[in-house]
Amino acid sequence: MTEPIRPTRPLFADVSITEVLALRRQLIATALAELPDDEILGRKLDELAAEQVDRYRMQLLTLEWGATTTQMRTVRRRAGAHEQLDAASHVAKPQAPYLEVCVLVPFAGTPGLFDFRPSVPSSETALGFVIQPDLRLSTVAADHDVAGALADLERQEVSIKELASAVNRDVDAFNAALPQEIGRALAARLAGLQADNKLSETLGIPRRRPSAPASDGQRRVGPARGADGRDPDQPRGRGRPEWTPGQFQTSWRKAVAATPEQRTYERLAPNFVALDGTLGVSADYLRRLRRRFRWLAE
Repeated sequence: MTEPIRPTRPLFADVSITEVLALRRQLIATALAELPDDEILGRKLDELAAEQVDRYRMQLLTLEWGATTTQMRTVRRRAGAHEQLDAASHVAKPQAPYLEVCVLVPFAGTPGLFDFRPSVPSSETALGFVIQPDLRLSTVAADHDVAGALADLERQEVSIKELASAVNRDVDAFNAALPQEIGRALAARLAGLQADNKLSETLGIPRRRPSAPASDGQRRVGPARGADGRDPDQPRGRGRPEWTPGQFQTSWRKAVAATPEQRTYERLAPNFVALDGTLGVSADYLRRLRRRFRWLAE
């Protein structure tokens, strides 16, 4: 039975690690922004930052070259359409068996590192196949020249070591900057929440969430309506847009930034951007929106 030569593919040649790390930073920033307010306000900032750094730190790519396993097998192939055919039968002549030499290299590290191009270009190229937890390198021993095949694998090892070191330098730089980046993001979150709480006290918003939502019978009924004439606590009709926590938080912070100190709902409302992009809402509408979104995570 014909045996195929095991496949290989280019290593360290797919996506730029610079792009990957930039996307990873965006995902980390989003995750930090979604941490609950109580966790930011109730824990020591340095402890929380250390916990987040441990969570998002990347593992270096480590290849255990001293623990490799070498395998050899005979590969029988038939000639392709472009190769010589037997003159009598017009059938491809069986080709002499090849000896395939494989080396399995155990490795560890953040998944995907073999796909990333290092930020510093390299003239080195490498082929292999990743089958967790091993990197498989292979070559063909022409005329059963095992020594020549092993020499080719050694050349592959040199190239892979150089490329892996280049990727690891990028990972090292990312990890080194992570504590400062996370600490800065959490400090900004904390400062924003503290300023928000101070403003809430000024506006008379309670700082503790009610233990249970009011029932329909207990809902306060009054003339206060939103700028669009509806109660913001009631669901909108089908197809009508509804505020999300992120949309509200964006408009709220813009209004706070545009309103001088001694802020009140009456002074904040003209600077608040409504869902349809209109600048300015009623103070009652803003008050009820703020009460509804006060307890949602950013």
